Amino acid sequence: MRILQVEDAPKITDVFSKILTMKKHAYSYEHDPELGIKKIQNENFDLIFLDLTMPKLSGFDILEDLKQKNFDTSKIIVITASTLSDKELDQLKGYNIHEIIFKPISLQKLLSTVENFSTKTILN
Repeated sequence: MRILQVEDAPKITDVFSKILTMKKHAYSYEHDPELGIKKIQNENFDLIFLDLTMPKLSGFDILEDLKQKNFDTSKIIVITASTLSDKELDQLKGYNIHEIIFKPISLQKLLSTVENFSTKTILN
């Protein structure tokens, strides 16, 4: 599966990279959210992990841009360390994302999320 992660923290992408490439996924990342949105729009990924809180552009900014361009956001999993308000949760639901995962993410949670997404994608 081709997986992109848009995340400003290199320590997190290092961990994801080790785990996901070990499981034979084609994993790439982008630390700059502006470059990340270009990758999302110009390349074909099966699954996208999107950090919600980043400098320059937030995950909300990226989701809004993708929505305006009618991009299929159902393959996006939002990752956040922040506590979300009811308003923010409703806003995320409005983007039709696949899931929200809260940091810190356990190894088991990461692997089961990818596996469940992979199975869901194949069955649809």
